[in-house]
Amino acid sequence: MKKLLFFLMIGWVALASSCKKESPPEFLYGVPLTFKFRLLNEAGKEATEFKQGQNITFNLLMTNYSNNRWDFLASRLPSDYNFLRVFQVVNATDSLDLGQPYDRKVWCSDYDVAIKPNETFDLKFNWASDSTQISKSICGMRGTNKMVLPIGKYKTGFTYRFQFTEGDSFRISKPIRFDLDFSVK
Repeated sequence: MKKLLFFLMIGWVALASSCKKESPPEFLYGVPLTFKFRLLNEAGKEATEFKQGQNITFNLLMTNYSNNRWDFLASRLPSDYNFLRVFQVVNATDSLDLGQPYDRKVWCSDYDVAIKPNETFDLKFNWASDSTQISKSICGMRGTNKMVLPIGKYKTGFTYRFQFTEGDSFRISKPIRFDLDFSVK
């Protein structure tokens, strides 16, 4: 009987260890969220090459992988001078600042966005239209309705320390750098 129990336990341990569990994402920035910055074409697909005349959507995603609600201090992000700033590459050392796809002057102070467990905050700005698509309402945010980008090479990116509250605690992520090179052909 002892041998049977011993073999059953070994079999159970072997079976339990063979179950493949999805590992949680690696939280590199000191908060249990993942961050992704990408560009989308007019079909909503991720892209770095666009046709001339095509609108470009700037998309920032933050996914909460914790069991707690995190409140993103959204009012502080767009006040960053470099957030979503676009530069046209002139040559290897020079670039032309084309601005941002939103109006920095229209923003609410002290505005938080709740990101519930296993939820993604999805912020989108269209370059050539004034529409802004946000998964949650953020007061006052609007695009700038810029002209489409001419043929050329471009870059965008920013470094930011995202600020959150979780219950009574205030958290700031480690600095996160996003850089994207893209072209219009």
